[in-house]
Amino acid sequence: QNRPMCATLMTANMRRYRCASAAALLCCALFPPVACLPTAAGGRTARHAAFASYRGEAVSDASMEVVRGAVPDWLRGAYLRNGPGLFEAGERRLRHWFDGYALLTRVQLSGGETPPRLTTRFVETDALTAARAGSLGYAEFQTPLSEPGGGVAGALRSLAALAAGDPTDNCCVNLVRHGGDLVAMTETQRSWRAIDPATLKSRGRVPWAAGSRLGVLGTAHPHPDPAGGGGLINVATDINPPFFSSYQVYTVSAQPPWHRQLLASIPCDDRAAPRWLHSFGVTDRSVVVIEQPAAYDVPAMLGVRSASHGTLDW
Repeated sequence: QNRPMCATLMTANMRRYRCASAAALLCCALFPPVACLPTAAGGRTARHAAFASYRGEAVSDASMEVVRGAVPDWLRGAYLRNGPGLFEAGERRLRHWFDGYALLTRVQLSGGETPPRLTTRFVETDALTAARAGSLGYAEFQTPLSEPGGGVAGALRSLAALAAGDPTDNCCVNLVRHGGDLVAMTETQRSWRAIDPATLKSRGRVPWAAGSRLGVLGTAHPHPDPAGGGGLINVATDINPPFFSSYQVYTVSAQPPWHRQLLASIPCDDRAAPRWLHSFGVTDRSVVVIEQPAAYDVPAMLGVRSASHGTLDW
């Protein structure tokens, strides 16, 4: 009740846009009540604005102006955020926030006397390179490689990519500190990339130990290992219909090269239709995996048909 009113922040080159900055969203989370997000220019709805691509240049340590309220003196540190920044790949329009290409944001907060500093940067990935070249190079979470009805050629292309275990590296969902690194990731194990926390430049893919691959997919919300030692626990999904799909609980070592060690393999209730796992629970003694009623529809993933929710059936 006695928290200071939130501050709305803006850089000089953002003035022509009627949109809220990432720092404003930070304060919205920390200090309610807040002003609502304004309607985007041209009368577009908030949903359209939320799926708008960022067309500006990368911003490096730009000064931000406090245009409303004040930054509390005790609020100091770096706020780091990951999320989608580009929703087009050639003529294809990406369908979900987990599909947009990763754009990192860093807001350096140094109390009320010093202006906040803003840095933004797209994560350089194979998926982003293909999109900038005008094509969808990889299937994303809810955007298949080929549109439904794309014909036999499109389905075969999608099937080959799925069978090769070479999913997207578009790491747009989460940021995790591990082993001294800042790691950006999405729900594929190939996507984990080390990020410089000051400049947001990519340092390349994390160094997975040879022979430690488990599944193709994995949650983007690994948990600290309660056993200590600085490791992580995560759950992979091995999509291998119709008889062998499973969830694989594993640990990630604390130091590179990162080794994945299998703790348990859990058969899917329906081996032909494994469920989407966004996250899971961890206690001191147990890992809790909940099969949600959202099943991967393999034909929809291949672009052969549409599922009830993109590539998922509810």
